[in-house]
Amino acid sequence: MKKSLVAGLALVVLIGGLSYQLIDKPLLLPPTPTPNQVADLQVRVYSASWCGPCQLLKKELDGANLDPWKVSRTEDEKEAAKQEVRLYPTLIAYKDGKEIGRRVGYAPAAAIRVWLDGLSH
Repeated sequence: MKKSLVAGLALVVLIGGLSYQLIDKPLLLPPTPTPNQVADLQVRVYSASWCGPCQLLKKELDGANLDPWKVSRTEDEKEAAKQEVRLYPTLIAYKDGKEIGRRVGYAPAAAIRVWLDGLSH
């Protein structure tokens, strides 16, 4: 996997007037996915109306800009059972109709975006 170089990162901690440098290496991040890589990825969110974390995730996703990915939601218990969803909320990512990733539980939109970026490569 190709990585793109981002400016070097240095983290300095001050303890009792002394400084300790913890990181002095370039930070490598995955490159931004191309439109074709993103277009092939679809995400299905399985949730339930009685599930507190599901409601938090719904608010989080409604406020997030996840437009590049095709995100859809369902509360259909039969479909969830068919996909072997055991816990809510569950996000399943598909590429070319095949499951390529699964994330269970609440996560902020930023964490979901990082997960989707990783799957898009």
